[in-house]
Amino acid sequence: MLGRDNPGVSSPAAQCLNKIEWQRTLFAETARRMDILALDKPGWPLETVKVRVHRNHGFELIENVVHPFAAFSGLQVDFNIGDYDDSLAFSGAGEADVEIIWLEFSRYDMAQDVSTMANWFLERISALRARTAAPLLIADWAGADDPSLAQDFNRRLGSGLENIPGVYLCPLAGIAEPMGDYFVDLRAEKFSGTRLSDRAAMEVARHLGLQWLPAVLRPGLKAIAVDLDNTLYDGVLGEEGADKLDLTAGHTVLQKRLLTLRDKGLFLAVVSRNQLADAEKLFETRTDFPLKRDDFSAFEVNWGSKAESVGRAAAALRIGIDSILFVDDNPGELAEVASAFPAVHTLYAEENADDTARALMMYPGIFRWRVGDDDIKRVQDLAATTLREIEASIVGEATDPLAYLGELDTRLAFSFNDTRHLSRLAELSQKTNQFNLSLTRIAELEMEKLINAPDVAVVGVELNDKLSASGIIGMLVVRIREGMAEVEEICISCRALGRRLEDLMISEALCRAGQSLGGISKVTFHYDIGPRNRPAVDWLEHYSGEPTGSKAGRIDLDWNEKYAQNLIGTYPVTITWAE
Repeated sequence: MLGRDNPGVSSPAAQCLNKIEWQRTLFAETARRMDILALDKPGWPLETVKVRVHRNHGFELIENVVHPFAAFSGLQVDFNIGDYDDSLAFSGAGEADVEIIWLEFSRYDMAQDVSTMANWFLERISALRARTAAPLLIADWAGADDPSLAQDFNRRLGSGLENIPGVYLCPLAGIAEPMGDYFVDLRAEKFSGTRLSDRAAMEVARHLGLQWLPAVLRPGLKAIAVDLDNTLYDGVLGEEGADKLDLTAGHTVLQKRLLTLRDKGLFLAVVSRNQLADAEKLFETRTDFPLKRDDFSAFEVNWGSKAESVGRAAAALRIGIDSILFVDDNPGELAEVASAFPAVHTLYAEENADDTARALMMYPGIFRWRVGDDDIKRVQDLAATTLREIEASIVGEATDPLAYLGELDTRLAFSFNDTRHLSRLAELSQKTNQFNLSLTRIAELEMEKLINAPDVAVVGVELNDKLSASGIIGMLVVRIREGMAEVEEICISCRALGRRLEDLMISEALCRAGQSLGGISKVTFHYDIGPRNRPAVDWLEHYSGEPTGSKAGRIDLDWNEKYAQNLIGTYPVTITWAE
């Protein structure tokens, strides 16, 4: 039976960020033994599983590197590796959760009669099946000197196993084929006890830990929820428009793989902070996208939190949160969703979409041994039906919704009237649509005048964390005269949205501006209503506690610096100011 092992479990947000760091190593195009073994201990809970290995050649090359892969799947594997046994007497004793039959078929005289040999192996597997209720994994024949002979044997073996319940044929030949001559290393066989090369052993360990073992021990995932911007394509819909988004070769591969998974019975959902009409139009106009709007069984596009959107997607699909894999390019969004829903699965969308596509297919719970007709029909039926209203929210609340910022080692670096950032500050004003409060569109020359004006503070904000350096993502322009502060412009890039940093950035900028320009007693926020800046207007209503109108206007507030400083102090974020 499975038991629990908790090796220093950290918070859900920290676990999510820890897995992002592991992801780049585990899902690398070529897994490297030294890199895998150098990974830190996992900060998430592991289930202990006992695995007995019946073998006639070396398994140690796989056993000593499989543990990090299995740990990513939430498994702590306790191996019981038997002695070499060509006779398949299966003499191992004791309970096991999984039994592996690990054979080098070239050790047998396979050429004499493939049918007779296949039947003998099937008889021995049936004998083991009668002795244990555990799932049986048997690796097929790979790296044979005669590929056609191996293919014939594998076909016969696979056909026979269909009549033996709870037995799964591990497609070792599928790993060997793309590796060609690199799959076998005869020179190292006398040291390792196996014909497999180290590179082949790494791939077997990766498949065993991430796919084969999870697929027999855990329920599979049922849905993949994906972000849009910089995930399904390169670019930001709200900033650049549908026609300017770049569908790279890697993003094409990613979209096609998502389609393949949909065809195998997984729901697809969109979870994105965007304008709904823009997202709908995107899939209408971009005919080069492999994915179409109808491929998604849930379409959560709004300016709310992604945790809420993931919750609504789960309700719409009528599945549990623990059945969803959420894919996003923003680690903060991933951590926030994980904080709200500790059972959710998360995958970081890498800048190189080829890496994301590869990680997606290897992610635990995606691989399944068999695809049932019911899975496919369920997806087709739901996709063809209008989703009902959600009667009850399943959205959870994190104990500390800002804790993930500290786990991410979030750092904000502020600058004050710094001409070195002139071009970037103007660019923010010109191009930011989603969080642009006044929509004044300040050009570079005008920005220079504001920076040099004696009564104006132009504050830039740079965002960094332990995973990425986002650069200058925020800007505030405030004019202060005799204690009266007129906030003429607030812009925050979409790259920073979703982390709940808006209150902190704007409060800190106003405090410093007031300290530098004679103090603040009242603050006026000027705002406009545009087609895409609802996030900025919603923030102003939340921050001020006052409603905005349907047209451009202003909100006047009494300024309480002590309250602002207390608010700033609640954030586990490092703040610095450039000299």
